[in-house]
Amino acid sequence: MTVSRRKALFGGVALAVFARTGAGRAATSPYRLTLYRDPHCACCLDWVAAVEKIFVVEMITSRPLAEVNKQLDIPYDLWSCHTGVVDKYIIEGHVPPADIERLLRERPDNVRGLSVPGMPIGAPGMESPDGRADPFTVLAFRTDGELRTWSRHNGA
Repeated sequence: MTVSRRKALFGGVALAVFARTGAGRAATSPYRLTLYRDPHCACCLDWVAAVEKIFVVEMITSRPLAEVNKQLDIPYDLWSCHTGVVDKYIIEGHVPPADIERLLRERPDNVRGLSVPGMPIGAPGMESPDGRADPFTVLAFRTDGELRTWSRHNGA
């Protein structure tokens, strides 16, 4: 059987699109993470590369992020460069995938979401070329307005 150059080229393009969207990587995950991001932010794509190993990710770049954060009633001090929603939980910023998995496994009723405020070096999507990693804390923001430490990451 011979394959025309056109069919081979189309197949290669389709495969590249399939790989970039993450389709197939986390196809067995019962969770879809919807990510709202600034279209000019490259670190968001790096974070997605880590998260889409576990979750199916749908990226939306057309909405202003401040509008999304206000609609979701995320405390201003927790805002970051991207906002995710998975199941009923909000994921703000560079939250490690293992912390998201724990949230979905434990399902605390009084937690609205997790946040890594700012953009700490070494957090997923914020890796440094020299391997440096700063300590950072993942915060749980609760339905009563309180913030609690969800996890601590010591850096390198």
